[in-house]
Amino acid sequence: MLISLGYVLFLVYMMTQNKFSYAAVIPGGILILYWSFFRINSLLLFVAFFTPLSTSLEELGIYNPLGVEMALPTEPILFGLMMIAIYKSFFHADRFKPMMTHGITKAILFYLAWMLFTVFWSSMPMVSAKFFISKLWFIFSFFVLGHIFFKDIKNYQRFIYLFTLSMVLVVIVTIIRHGFRGFDKFSAHFIMSPFFKDHTVYGAILAFLLPITLGAMWNKAWSNRNRIFFIISNMILIAGIILSYTRAAWLSLVLALGVYVVIKMKISFRFLATTLVILGTMFFSFQTEIFFMLTKNTQDSSGNFSEHIQSMSNISTDASNLERLNRWNSAITLWEEEPLFGWGPGTYQFQYAPKQMSYDKTIISTMEGDMGNSHSEYLGPLAETGVPGLISVLILIIVFFTKSIRLYSALDDPRLKNFVLGIILANVTYFSHGILNNYLDVDKASVPVWASFAFIVTLDLFYRGKGADNLSLDERSEERIPS
Repeated sequence: MLISLGYVLFLVYMMTQNKFSYAAVIPGGILILYWSFFRINSLLLFVAFFTPLSTSLEELGIYNPLGVEMALPTEPILFGLMMIAIYKSFFHADRFKPMMTHGITKAILFYLAWMLFTVFWSSMPMVSAKFFISKLWFIFSFFVLGHIFFKDIKNYQRFIYLFTLSMVLVVIVTIIRHGFRGFDKFSAHFIMSPFFKDHTVYGAILAFLLPITLGAMWNKAWSNRNRIFFIISNMILIAGIILSYTRAAWLSLVLALGVYVVIKMKISFRFLATTLVILGTMFFSFQTEIFFMLTKNTQDSSGNFSEHIQSMSNISTDASNLERLNRWNSAITLWEEEPLFGWGPGTYQFQYAPKQMSYDKTIISTMEGDMGNSHSEYLGPLAETGVPGLISVLILIIVFFTKSIRLYSALDDPRLKNFVLGIILANVTYFSHGILNNYLDVDKASVPVWASFAFIVTLDLFYRGKGADNLSLDERSEERIPS
């Protein structure tokens, strides 16, 4: 155990110093090879732990002749897990048959099927093909294999524990490095490198994890020692969220709190839908006045907490907010030119530059348009895969939340209800955050999001008596993915 911990700390040190040695990964490589053949469960847990600690080829300064950006050590392993999942789906099809009947799985299949179709219509077929394959290795590893993996509830607990531990390590390293710079706002944008490329994805994953770890403090499914671990972890995670200066993450947690109140108070869907329709109608009726008020806000993002909050609605001078509007307008322009099939999965970052209007550009815009994606989990698919692509995303989200909330209401065991509620709120943070940013093309977000989807499907099938097995939370069985 001490040797393993020492090895992990050594790798973390190498990453923070932007140093890389192939010799350093040989012991881990041998272990991964062994797990691939004999202990796939252990391999999935390995990925869970190293996902927050992973870093890109670019950050490591490794020559990349294929031009395929990926995170090490996780994404090559995820590619291997995808191949294993495809193999097992054919030769152990009976184990995966219940999953294929579930509504969430059907929604994912529709999402993937349309994406694959648009690859053939893409303006950049090779880029779209690479993007589609990368999407598959996230989904096949932690959704398809996760379906079997999470039939043992202990595996879900191990996944959460290891992912939390890893994130805590990242936050501690980030806070220490940030402290040497006086916790200034400028440093908060990049100080989490090389683990996270910037503060927005860092804040998004912290916000995703927090509802789950807060719930773990009160869940008797965890031992007292583990609950103490989560109490300490939550204090560190909250400090990380505050010091990330990520306004979208803060807002997503407020929305998650609102959903928590709705679920706990058992507010009816009809009342909620009526309220949303009324609010939407009021917004469109007074949109001119609302936008006029927003343009009067000139508070830029700031190191002062209250001023930083106030800057969220500044669409007149805040460069970050204005650049986001530029990306959105570019995405809409791309969609208007290719409304049905889009420009192809993964192509937005290569196509949006000429679509920028001069009056939309900001001091952080580039003429080359090489600064990233659409900043939206919704407008990105709209530009890249057309209207059906956006519809597939919305269907997936609606089906997930519908199934999850129904499962929460149907479960009797308070420990299982706690797990499900944490996952619901975690995904509320992510998909509300997705209005302003998009990260499902990177391992940091994809691993926890697709793992949470798999856990909901597994609970819904096997803990409500719809599958071949009907496990109990207290059962000590070790459900293994067949080798």
